Amino acid sequence: KASADSSYHPPEKPLQDHHIQALFTLLKILHRNPNHIQHDWIIVLSTLDQLSSCSIASPEVSNDCYRIAESIASVFTRLAEFTTCLKSDSLNYFVDALIDLSTA
Repeated sequence: KASADSSYHPPEKPLQDHHIQALFTLLKILHRNPNHIQHDWIIVLSTLDQLSSCSIASPEVSNDCYRIAESIASVFTRLAEFTTCLKSDSLNYFVDALIDLSTA
């Protein structure tokens, strides 16, 4: 079973284009395969949690990636809606990951 690293420390470097593109790719994978994530939900949710506190305002980010980052930020507000498309076993994995993340 995958686990989140509870010793994570926020990055000291600002986000760069390749970070935003990687996160965008992760979200596309989630969107296309929501019921195949299983035990990896903890890694996904931990990643989203860690990145949610990062600032996207940076001279390292191009205008195009800044717009992508803004659309990624809106994903956080739609996470509850997204879970309605999960099958019951996938939803269980998701909830278990949330519990693990909240107690880490």
